[in-house]
Parts: sequence; structure tokens; C-alpha cells
Amino acid sequence: MTAEAAIAIDVAYDIECKKHGLRQSQQGDVTVTFTMNPDDMPPQLYKDAMGQRYRMFLIPLNDDETPRVSASAASDRAKGKGGRELVSGSPKPSERWHELSYAKRAGIFCGESRLPEYLQSHDRQAWNAALNTAAGEVDEAVAIYVRSACGVTSRADIDRDQQAREAFDRLHASFQAWDRHGVV
Repeated sequence: MTAEAAIAIDVAYDIECKKHGLRQSQQGDVTVTFTMNPDDMPPQLYKDAMGQRYRMFLIPLNDDETPRVSASAASDRAKGKGGRELVSGSPKPSERWHELSYAKRAGIFCGESRLPEYLQSHDRQAWNAALNTAAGEVDEAVAIYVRSACGVTSRADIDRDQQAREAFDRLHASFQAWDRHGVV
């Protein structure tokens, strides 16, 4: 590893985030906004001056924390174009999920694209209440619903509360069954 690579690894911010918005100006500049759990926010990022430049490496993730590889990227890699091979012998996706803190699991779960549809069909009254509280902001409504279902005020509280962990596991398992098989 080069000295520059070692320095880059030491100073890098490892943040899980979700794409929130994208817009393009008339000049062609693109602005992408991301949302993240405040517990994951590096304190230094608050201190960095506006206009601070960064180099970003965005890795799309599956729900089990493994990199999501598009068909075109997989094809390119098979042909030897760009990118590095994924490390063999990585933990199985099911093992990796259970190694995560419940706060991280809840953050990932809240990003499930079909979760609002599930909540609407599974618990319409509570989902509508969460939507009203969030003023119609779906991402925030999902977070409100999950915290409420777990009986906590912060996803980080799930890690400290056995009943909250059990409630999260039930909600997650119910969603998974619905998502895979249409079973609730």
C-alpha cells in the first residue's frame, strides 16, 4: 500500500447515507444530497468549513451490507475492465446482518424501497399517523414508524433495550416474509 493510500484510509469518513435528492443547474452542475443518521455523523464534518473539498467513493449497498453490483459492472469485471474483484471468503450476507448493531440494522431497514408499501398494507392507521407527523415526508415517516413500533425515541435506543430489539426483529421478519412471498 502506498503512503498516500494509507493516509487516505486514516482520514476517510466511513458514513452510511441514503441518496435524498438530485438536481442539475442551468450551468450543468449537479447537486446530490444525502441523508444520514446523526449518530453516524463524524464530528469533524461539522467543523470543516463550507466549501471544503472531498473525494467521494460511493458504494451502493444491499440490505445485508454487501456491495450491490450492477449487471454492467459485473460484465465489465468478468471481461477484466476496471474495478477490483470482490474479496473471496467474505462472510455470508445473513451472517453480516447479524453482526451489525440494531441501530445500523434499523437505518438500513428504513431505507427499504418497499417498506412504505408494506406499512400501508400492514398497519395503515399507524402508518398514516406517522405520515401526518412527518408532514408527508415518506423517509421521515418510515423512521417515525420504526421507532414507534420499537417503543424508542432514537434508533440507537434499540441497542440498549431487549424489548425494542425483539420488536424490531418481529417487524423486520414480517416485512421480509411479505417482501419475499407476499406473506404477513
